[in-house]
Parts: sequence; structure tokens; C-alpha cells
Amino acid sequence: MIVILEPQDKPSTEWQAVGRAHRIGQTRPVTLYRLIALDTLEERLVRRGHVKADIYLG
Repeated sequence: MIVILEPQDKPSTEWQAVGRAHRIGQTRPVTLYRLIALDTLEERLVRRGHVKADIYLG
């Protein structure tokens, strides 16, 4: 389980955290949780990160 308390401006940073959990020998599925308060700068960062990921992934 991965809990992200502070969203990153680049989605790849969060992807890297999930990938690292798999590389350290995790054999079960890895679940990612984001704890985000409503109507905050963090919420806007997460939305912007999703837009960037959509652009990057096509």
C-alpha cells in the first residue's frame, strides 16, 4: 500500500513510487491512495497532474 500525502507536479514521480514498491519484492498488488483535501491547492495540483498524464500517455 502506498499513501501519497503531498501530490507532485509531475505524475511520473508518483508512478516511480509505485514502481519502486514492485521492485523491492512485492508480490501482491500495490494499491495507491491519495489523501487530498477539497478546495485546496493540492486538489488543483492533482487535477493538473491528471491532465499532464493524459497528454503524456496520449
